[in-house]
Amino acid sequence: MSLWVAATGGPYPIRFDSGGTFVDLSGFGSPPPAIEEPAAADTVEMSAVLRSGVSAS
Repeated sequence: MSLWVAATGGPYPIRFDSGGTFVDLSGFGSPPPAIEEPAAADTVEMSAVLRSGVSAS
């Protein structure tokens, strides 16, 4: 995967695409959205996930 970004000019949306899985970046210069702490029931302990050998794919 390659990513080319201009150092001058206006900000443009950027897409990272890795064979169907993608991330879009946009809203440059805008404040980020508020982040709220999730409820404990909506979280997992990553060390337990890594020990289990479960794949994210």
